[in-house]
Amino acid sequence: MNRRVLIGCLAASMTLNIVAGYFWWKSRQARQSVDGSRQSRVEARAELLDQLPIDTGDVVLLGDSHFENLPIGELFPSARIRNRGMSGQTTAGALARCGPLLRSRPTRVIILLGANDVVRGTGLNSQMRSMSALIDSLAGHEIATALVSVPPNTDPRVQARIEERNQAVRQLAQERGLPFIELDAMLKRDGVLDPSLTFDGLHLNARGSRILADALAPHLQ
Repeated sequence: MNRRVLIGCLAASMTLNIVAGYFWWKSRQARQSVDGSRQSRVEARAELLDQLPIDTGDVVLLGDSHFENLPIGELFPSARIRNRGMSGQTTAGALARCGPLLRSRPTRVIILLGANDVVRGTGLNSQMRSMSALIDSLAGHEIATALVSVPPNTDPRVQARIEERNQAVRQLAQERGLPFIELDAMLKRDGVLDPSLTFDGLHLNARGSRILADALAPHLQ
């Protein structure tokens, strides 16, 4: 009897391990599928935007979903603005895809990047190497540049990493003599993103987007 019980227990344990392994594999496949879809969306939008003209005299918004979600043309219909915000965009990704932008030679580029770097856990040194290289590329083509702080987050742990990023970019802007558009005072409450300005703790709602647009306004002409 004991032998039969032991064999039964071993069989049950093996079955549980097989089932657990199967669900782990399915979960991993699902994560890879989501990551692949996200990457495909970024590349698809990049391909589309590369086909749209940018002229000398234009102001370009280069960034992530904070810019993509901003209806900047409707808010400033008389300004010559080209929105090149892309959901999921990282600093390294913007650097890798900046060739068409450099060849177009707009008057000014306003950069708001870093939220996706922070969320994905990219090291700060790596982030800043990409940002420095991006700024150097724009300067080499005599394109004026302004930097925007990463909007705050409602998660204190994420917010701590955002503040590290913003401090590094703030210092870089000072060293390069570039305008730095600071959003914290307008968007924060109790040290994190004001919950009344967001719909998910990360992205700005209509009221928050208005605040972002107002902060950009002096740099859009």
